[in-house]
Amino acid sequence: MRADGFASRRRHSGWSVLSLALAGFVLTCGIDGASAQIDVWIDPGHGGHDPGALGHDGAAAPNEMDLNSGVAYYLDGALTGLGYIVAKTQNSDTTYFTPRQRALIANGELPNDLGMQSTSQMLLSVHMNSSTNAVARGTETWYPATRYYAKKKIESVEAQSAANQVQSALMSYANLAFLFCSADRGTKAGNFAVLKRTKNLALLVEVCFISNECQFRNISTDGDQALIADGIAVGISYCLEPTLSGRVRVPVIDTDPASVAKAGEAPITESALGESFEETAFPPAGWSVLTAGGAGSPTWERVTLPGHASDGVAAAWVGGGSPQAADAWLISPPIVPSGDLSAVRFKWAGSRIWAHAVDASLGVRNVGDVEWTTLWSLSLDEPMADPFIFRERAVGLGDWAGATVELAFRVTGADGADFMIDEVALGAYEPTGPAANDRCESASRLFGSFDVDGVNCYATDDLSDGSAIAEWCGSTDLGGPDVVYELRPAAGDTLTAHVDADWGASLYLLEGCAANAAVACAGQQEDSRGPTDIFHVFERSGLHYLVVDGESGSCGPFRLVGRMTQSATAVPQDSVDAEENVRLEYITAAGQMILQASYPADVATEPIFEVYDISGKRLMQRRVPGSGGHCEVQWNMRDQNGAAVASGMYVARLRVGPRVAVRKLAILR
Repeated sequence: MRADGFASRRRHSGWSVLSLALAGFVLTCGIDGASAQIDVWIDPGHGGHDPGALGHDGAAAPNEMDLNSGVAYYLDGALTGLGYIVAKTQNSDTTYFTPRQRALIANGELPNDLGMQSTSQMLLSVHMNSSTNAVARGTETWYPATRYYAKKKIESVEAQSAANQVQSALMSYANLAFLFCSADRGTKAGNFAVLKRTKNLALLVEVCFISNECQFRNISTDGDQALIADGIAVGISYCLEPTLSGRVRVPVIDTDPASVAKAGEAPITESALGESFEETAFPPAGWSVLTAGGAGSPTWERVTLPGHASDGVAAAWVGGGSPQAADAWLISPPIVPSGDLSAVRFKWAGSRIWAHAVDASLGVRNVGDVEWTTLWSLSLDEPMADPFIFRERAVGLGDWAGATVELAFRVTGADGADFMIDEVALGAYEPTGPAANDRCESASRLFGSFDVDGVNCYATDDLSDGSAIAEWCGSTDLGGPDVVYELRPAAGDTLTAHVDADWGASLYLLEGCAANAAVACAGQQEDSRGPTDIFHVFERSGLHYLVVDGESGSCGPFRLVGRMTQSATAVPQDSVDAEENVRLEYITAAGQMILQASYPADVATEPIFEVYDISGKRLMQRRVPGSGGHCEVQWNMRDQNGAAVASGMYVARLRVGPRVAVRKLAILR
């Protein structure tokens, strides 16, 4: 054993090229190292009971856990040689931390397996990729799409810049390590728990696909592990100072004085109040800005930075990071709520996590009054959730119907998070509240093709009180609010579903409304790297539930798209033997699929085997003489015209007289 507790590996010495003259490279990552005690936490992914992805050769070592720890071992030495103070989140093959625990270690909130507890400038998580497609290959670097503790939206832009530099340097080394099978898959934004929960910079490197024979063979050697580690170290040196100098780079928000105009007096008029802040003049016509804070305190401005608008190119913004306390007001022109203009709707982005420092609210008053009535508050009306995701809020104005009123968006506090609003409108909107379909008994029905939008932030969490669903889905946490949809398939029907959200949504399918009833999952699984689509062939008819969920503290808008397809293989539930006297199993070997049947020995009818694709097209039918209640048939996985069927999901049906058994088949080429 090595001193660090991992299985011994030979230190590579022939490929080290870190003697490059690094002094000429520009350090450009905006990292807050003022309170950090070490430079980099190195995080070898998986460990303990979780081996991660299996290698090309199957269950035999090395698997992903072994390869992650090997690269991490060499990365420790490479960064130390460049003057960085580093530590590993786990130092033994027997240790396992959840992704969220790894983030806590990087934040200095939890000790690692050696009892070390320290804040850091950066976390670098090492992983290997895998795919059912054996030719998939390449190297990629992930950065957080959102950061849970962020005070500024722009922090993700800085993380992307760091990822670009690490990826660029790493590829120079990966091209050597994976000669003839290297590929640059670029940088990607993701909501992995280990990334978004780390307070400072966090990146996750997917070194290669260990399902690819060439890449697996190379990364299994000490020399290529050391090469990859050297590439990561060079990339980190491009964007992180090893001196813990305390340098803080504060992003500059565009506040061109030429874009600020003084609003004149607005006439009292009934208005739909459609404002998206797209016009250059700010505040918009009829609106006014009031700053009640001290001299130099933040105020409302128009912002056009990427990602800072819900729609279009601009939004209204107050910077919350200033130590000077803000009390900033953005006041609407007078409006008259009425039947068709009964609610105000707006989209906001900020951080509920930092609302104790910088809060935001919406107030209303009759024109001429002094006192304001609070309609909405960030700290009181919003759940803890990922920051800087635009969320829609509608507030009813029924108590002010027929009156002439003003609305005011107010931001107060200091040393907190930025706050933005966009798309303010008056109309007949339904006030925001819990989703009507946040429980199984009130689930919304889906059938055929569906494309629905929703928000889960204000829903209940009645399905994930235990850990059964999370454990079955390979996730450490599915404690977010649930939104539930009802399906009523027949056996043999298929479901294809995809959930699209920028906060790391999960999707799972239940046979009943219980935590132990999951039959399919997609989305935010362990390290948020699971599949994003559900494809499921129903083995049983009857009521099922499709649920949109997420980890604790994650919620937001989502889009659910999919299709329920009826299959020619569908059979009513009551035609399947309730005592399971008829069974259908399959195995694949040497390019053949063997379908095996078992049924009551006294049945004289010859079994009939059939295979269908998901559209209901029959690919094979075979009548086989049976004996003693058992028989089998070999299928060459070709259709009735002799063409090889593609990789995918299929349905097999066994008919023995009136008895029928149906099951799904997976074919991987």
